[in-house]
Amino acid sequence: MKHLAVFASGEGTNFEAIARACADGVLAAEVVLLVCDKPGAPVVERAARFGIDTFVFSPRDYADKAAFETEIVRALDARKVDLVCL
Repeated sequence: MKHLAVFASGEGTNFEAIARACADGVLAAEVVLLVCDKPGAPVVERAARFGIDTFVFSPRDYADKAAFETEIVRALDARKVDLVCL
C-alpha cells in the first residue's frame, strides 16, 4: 500500500476527500501525513478526526526556505511517503 502525504493550508475539503477515499478502500493508499504551513487552519482539525499525523509549521520560524524544506523532507522520510498530493 502506498503512503501519501497531503500538503494543504485551508479548509481541507480536498484533503478530506482523499482521506475518505483511502479509508473506504477506493484508493489503495493510506494518508500518513498532512503538511500545513498555517497553524490553526481548519484542515488540521480534519486530519485529527481521521487520526492522521500532521506537520504544521510557520515559515517565519525558520532561518530560510532551505531550513523548513529540510524539516518537511525529514517528516516525509520518517513516514516513508511514496506520493505527495497538493
